[in-house]
Amino acid sequence: MPGGTSTPVIAVGVDGSENARRALDWAVEEASRRGASVRMIHAAAVGARQRRSPEAAMLAMYHEGRVIFDDARAHVSATPPRLGTALVAGAPSRVLVDHARRARMLVVGRSGGRITSYVLGSTALHVAVHSDVPVVVVPPDWSGDRPTDAPVVAGIDIEADYHDRALEFAFEAARERSAPILAVYAASPHFWRPTEPGARPARDPGRRSGAEAEEALWSALAPWRDKYPTTPTKAVVEESDPVPALSRHARGAALVVLGRPHPPRRSVPGTVTRALLHRASCPVAVVPDPSPLASALAANEPMP
Repeated sequence: MPGGTSTPVIAVGVDGSENARRALDWAVEEASRRGASVRMIHAAAVGARQRRSPEAAMLAMYHEGRVIFDDARAHVSATPPRLGTALVAGAPSRVLVDHARRARMLVVGRSGGRITSYVLGSTALHVAVHSDVPVVVVPPDWSGDRPTDAPVVAGIDIEADYHDRALEFAFEAARERSAPILAVYAASPHFWRPTEPGARPARDPGRRSGAEAEEALWSALAPWRDKYPTTPTKAVVEESDPVPALSRHARGAALVVLGRPHPPRRSVPGTVTRALLHRASCPVAVVPDPSPLASALAANEPMP
């Protein structure tokens, strides 16, 4: 994650919509907690201006950006240490990913429509998959009126190899809120179908459950509990579909945090992430976790 001694930056996509205002509210509040600055990013579509002269297109883009940024500034009720802007021509999904690379996180609003929120290539889904930094997707009806002790829910798949950065993000968010961590591992019981006549189905031996799963979950939490010893932590293992389980825990949460591999292994979010981005009643953070190969290349180090 980005570091250094300079003031951290929280990037947020703005387009004049109510969904974007919700995202801006969340970004400003988070910046106030962290002593960060906020950079508002607006992607100006170029398709509608292709028939104009370059000068007219540039002037129209500047006017559009100024109106949107002025509206956003007027909307902000609390002022972060610094409120910056970036006006860029291009598709929103690409612009947001490109211009948030050095930010601490990227915040976007979620569409309220059931169909549009699932459209392949929509802004929230695209940036959640392709961003190099954590992406927080804020639901359209979010008002932030959760109790002060509302937990930060970390949805953890103990069978995956990309949850360390998500746990780091979750514990940091919990510390900033003086909130507890609720780590949830939920998985439907997996059975294999026997090929021999009369044989009974059995549990998939490759998936842990019960006490073994709980032990693995606490083991994953151990280094972060050591780093954040004052953060209360609870671990829950459920034999159920992870989507309704995490959606249920999200109802009383301040934030849900999920991990994903980086670089992405697919062009769309996984089933659980996609469903949570669509269903969760609180903001959802999707945190990229570099693979060992990507980390080694970034550090210019040989693989072990």
